[in-house]
Amino acid sequence: MRLALSFLLLAGLALGAAPDPATVAVVYNRAVPESARLAETYREARKIPRENLIGLDLPAGDQISRPDYDAKLRDPLRAAFDRNGWWRRGKTSEGFTVPGYNRIRFLAVMRGIPLRIPNTQNPPPGNDTAKPFAGHNEAAVDSELAVKLLGPVPADTPPPTTSVAFMSWLKPNST
Repeated sequence: MRLALSFLLLAGLALGAAPDPATVAVVYNRAVPESARLAETYREARKIPRENLIGLDLPAGDQISRPDYDAKLRDPLRAAFDRNGWWRRGKTSEGFTVPGYNRIRFLAVMRGIPLRIPNTQNPPPGNDTAKPFAGHNEAAVDSELAVKLLGPVPADTPPPTTSVAFMSWLKPNST
């Protein structure tokens, strides 16, 4: 399935298929003037609606702490999606949040958005090979956004390595 999805994605790129500008949101860091300029330049070049620009107050630099990521990036981004009606989320029988509808198909993250979330947990004592990710919560910001923006994922899920897998969760607009 992932191979087929990757092939379709690459085929679309090869054919020069550009996404509908209304399905793109652009995220930038208000604390970095270059980030805001780049976001506006990108928006204009791609004819993305102005209301799809999301400026966030984030620390400048390559890293953001887990608490700052949650409070200053993830939560305000979720609020923007809710406020703009860009998605409808529902719960699975296991209690996980999944999209039922998602208008935004692409999230363009501009320079100035932190890249990494450093580890803030202590590894458990011993070497438990059955739980290789125990005690680790470091992540790449783009991977966190791709996989966990909707809500929590099962605890045993390994850290994401690509955002392509997440795209298979999303259903196209069904209006």
